[in-house]
Amino acid sequence: MRKILVRIIIGILISIPLLFMGLYIASPFLFALWAREFDRQQPLRDERFRIPENAVYLTPAYEWLSHHHDERAFEILFENSETEKIDFQLFFSGWGEGFYHYYVWIEGLDEGSVQLRAFEYNTNTPLRMKYTDIPISEYHFEMKRYGPRRFLISTNFHTTLRFYLARFELWHIDENNNDQLLLTKIYRVSGFID
Repeated sequence: MRKILVRIIIGILISIPLLFMGLYIASPFLFALWAREFDRQQPLRDERFRIPENAVYLTPAYEWLSHHHDERAFEILFENSETEKIDFQLFFSGWGEGFYHYYVWIEGLDEGSVQLRAFEYNTNTPLRMKYTDIPISEYHFEMKRYGPRRFLISTNFHTTLRFYLARFELWHIDENNNDQLLLTKIYRVSGFID
């Protein structure tokens, strides 16, 4: 009887720390699942961020720290890099919500820079983004890839995490500060909405 009692006590003493370690390790995942379910049950605070049913949009490929790619990112960067037109691709950086980077394929542009600008899809409100310029040092007669250029879509981090649509515009700014719109794409991005 005493051996059984000792085994039970030892089992309890071993299982309690293991239980707490398991909860500690799993807590971010459990919290994410709870927050996602809670978010589904809450109505949108503002209808302006609702994604229209008929909207055609892209989702950013996943490339974490430029080392780990999902299959689509690998295909975009390496297999389909022989594009014949000016293009850009948005990637989720994996550092957290709102962290993105992009690559751009350009040819036939004068020296200056290309810049990515973003606007909320439904209201055309500019999104706060900094440091999206990629300098172009010389004229290219053939397609060249530039990037990655990392940026953060700054929003209010004290509100609700949502997916929403944003219109991204690629602009060329020459040495005389004349800007020209090159390309527009709509992406579904995630961030904390003001």
